[in-house]
Amino acid sequence: MKILGISCGSVMGNSEIMLRKALMSAEAKGAEVEMIRINDFFITPCNECGACEKEGADYIYDCIYEDDFPAVAQEVLESDGLIVSFPVYNWSPDAQVKVLADRFGFHYNRAHLEELAAEGIPVDARLLKQRPVGFISVAGAMDEHYYSMGLGPALQFSYDLGLIPVDQVLCGFTTDKGHCLKHDDKMAHAGRIGEHVADAIETGDFSWKGEAGTCPSCHNNMMILKDGKITCPFCGIEGTVSYDGTVQIDFSNADLLKKRTDPAIILRSYHEMMAKIDDFCNRKDSLAEKMDYYRCLTIPKVEIGAPAAESDTPSFADVPVFSPKDAPAGIPPFPPPGASDMPPGGAPDLPPNGAPPMPPMAVPDDPNRPRHILGISFGIEDGNCDILTKEALLGAKEAGAEIRMARIQDLKILPCVGCHGCMKNMYMKASPDCVLKGDQFNDFIKEVFWADGVVFVTPVTKGSPNSFFRIYQDHMPTWDVAGIRKAGIQTRPDSKIDPRAFNHRTAGLIAVGASAEDKELGFSMMQNITHCLQMDPIDGFFAGGNYGHGQVLEQDAQLKRAREVGRNVAEEAKLARKKRTWHGETGTCPVCHHSVFVVEPEKKYVSCCNCAIDGILVEKDGRLIPQFSDMELRFPRTTEEEMLHHHSDVDEQMFDYSSMKAVLDEKKKVYKDYNVKLVKPQR
Repeated sequence: MKILGISCGSVMGNSEIMLRKALMSAEAKGAEVEMIRINDFFITPCNECGACEKEGADYIYDCIYEDDFPAVAQEVLESDGLIVSFPVYNWSPDAQVKVLADRFGFHYNRAHLEELAAEGIPVDARLLKQRPVGFISVAGAMDEHYYSMGLGPALQFSYDLGLIPVDQVLCGFTTDKGHCLKHDDKMAHAGRIGEHVADAIETGDFSWKGEAGTCPSCHNNMMILKDGKITCPFCGIEGTVSYDGTVQIDFSNADLLKKRTDPAIILRSYHEMMAKIDDFCNRKDSLAEKMDYYRCLTIPKVEIGAPAAESDTPSFADVPVFSPKDAPAGIPPFPPPGASDMPPGGAPDLPPNGAPPMPPMAVPDDPNRPRHILGISFGIEDGNCDILTKEALLGAKEAGAEIRMARIQDLKILPCVGCHGCMKNMYMKASPDCVLKGDQFNDFIKEVFWADGVVFVTPVTKGSPNSFFRIYQDHMPTWDVAGIRKAGIQTRPDSKIDPRAFNHRTAGLIAVGASAEDKELGFSMMQNITHCLQMDPIDGFFAGGNYGHGQVLEQDAQLKRAREVGRNVAEEAKLARKKRTWHGETGTCPVCHHSVFVVEPEKKYVSCCNCAIDGILVEKDGRLIPQFSDMELRFPRTTEEEMLHHHSDVDEQMFDYSSMKAVLDEKKKVYKDYNVKLVKPQR
């Protein structure tokens, strides 16, 4: 039996160390093991062009991109089981997991391929093999709220390949390389994952061997909590919830045969999807005139390298900078926002750390100037995302804003590799620039700083924002303004920090998908992109029923709604932060208006996966809803104050680990010396 380990993290980082532990255990059970470092391979994110789904297309090679994916696909198909290990950079599994999930698309749909084989159509036998998979996730935060989405979305990797998860583990408190070695229980669990994958291959028993999760099917703890019911956002089964001082969950009446991961359901969904795509393609020509209208719209386009974004860039000479020498003893030289800068609900007169109010770092503003609104499309050219982005910008223009548009697929923004080069640059060069060669994120972020509001529009693929969105999202911790302020970089004489980074922008969020089942998770995961720059989400919606490129042109209500989003983002950008309000659909959470929560049996609290506030369940109008304390509502973990506490925790953790460095380095040597076969790209 052959087990392939896929590391989506940095070389000998925590995810690779834990993966090596799992592979060592699998090898001890008699397995032949190999390892791939995904960052060694150049794999282009899927742009949903559909070339690989055309009749007669080769499932591996008929892609418009000539990259290293075929080599990775061949290794996966040659294996009998997989172990996938990955870091959490920004609330959820890193972008490389999503890139792989999207590239193993519908044309790898095992249920459909089994149907073809039954009809006598030749199918590569490797595509029909049932494989077990184990997942290993590592996160740096000490507060588990910051990685509540750190494991569940990895399940999307298994959808079309028909992989059967048998175990999983999430290890937090791993700020730097090797920190996982402090957690003996998590390392032991990684070893068990290797054993469980090997046992499943040998015995054919693919039953779950890990710790039981809330969902009895996929063992994930993320739940859609809405209207007194809970629904697993991944496999789709429904349960009931009650509360007697702790959370009680009942899935006894759930029809496990109707879970979205069941082969029969997957096959039915596949045929429904393809039928709707074909149906739209048959009438697409009738939309040519509408398509030409949007294609010919004159909207200023972001051009990386053009001077426009930098011509009005202020310097810190324009900003009232708080001097470090004026800071009270023990208080870092950052200026936390005062009460007037807080979200609705107010705030105490003093920041939580007791420091007196300090001048804001944001650029002094002229309230009468036109607001700048940037629309960012993560979809294909002239696709649904482009159309809705343009509609949103037209709405912003109606509100008197200056507008610009960017299509991320036109830029070269590379997946984060976890090298910490941006952090080194922040301290060494006073600017947290990415060090990846040829990457254009450093230039593009200046366009974001130009904006007073940003409208993000992304396709939803396999239930979550697409690969391009996730790559962009993983770059955002570079510009975590709370971390920059805590480090005091903006007060240094050599600071290259753009002061506009500290402005509180408004944000609009539009998720574009096919199935209504993707609404809650796909839309919820979008909001993670706003946290680091402290953006205020103002409006957004899920544009469902869009199976083909341009199908949104048939949906007048969605076009109208997108224009409303742009208008609201521009209008709210004129207001002080405490006066801004949410215009979208009301969700279960009163802060971020989403409905995906961590819901675990026998726990006292449920926790919003997005803003991370905790609440108890109370009955209202005959159904259970979360109720939150005033403190939770005033200080969700996405506010700057709470993120400053998070950075203090991380610093404390780094100090604790530094005292153990010699011990951890000795432990690490065992895994570094492990001579696992490493698969390299053939170039």
